[in-house]
Amino acid sequence: SRLWINFLTGSEINDKLITFVFLIAVSEGDGFLLLTSVWKSVAYVKMNTYIALDTETGGVTPETSLLTLFLAVLNENFCVVDELDLKVKPDDGNYVTTARALEINKINLIEHDKVAIPYKEAKTLLYKFIEKNYQGEKLIPVGHGVAFDVRRIYPTLISQGSWENFVSYRVLDTGNAAQFL
Repeated sequence: SRLWINFLTGSEINDKLITFVFLIAVSEGDGFLLLTSVWKSVAYVKMNTYIALDTETGGVTPETSLLTLFLAVLNENFCVVDELDLKVKPDDGNYVTTARALEINKINLIEHDKVAIPYKEAKTLLYKFIEKNYQGEKLIPVGHGVAFDVRRIYPTLISQGSWENFVSYRVLDTGNAAQFL
């Protein structure tokens, strides 16, 4: 005789648990003798959703202007499911930049200003974007130097509290990961 274990089914009870049913039997000749069935509930772990972000600024200090914000929501397989690309400018139109920053990010302020939207408009678009992509589990920020980018969007485009309602404090920083490779 042989021990036989068969996974019968897995079903979601609610958003927190999944129950699995296993049948345990012994083969006897042409049939099986059912010994027991095991019901096992386990915590359901939702797949992560990520929010990749990148900014371009007028410099590295907090008083310099935020110029662009790109966001991409990624599913658990890191496939893009939604994007938001903003070119922004101060509400009063007065940019604070350094020549070195503009040399590095290659932003022409005259051309940028023609297509950029004021921070006030961008705030609404950003809030609607993260609210729409929030699925009950906080989005995990991903990027190269992502902590800098996150610090630059608030309070300019979103309050820290509003951001933290939808986005996790945990980050995946490619800059930090590269140090270990």
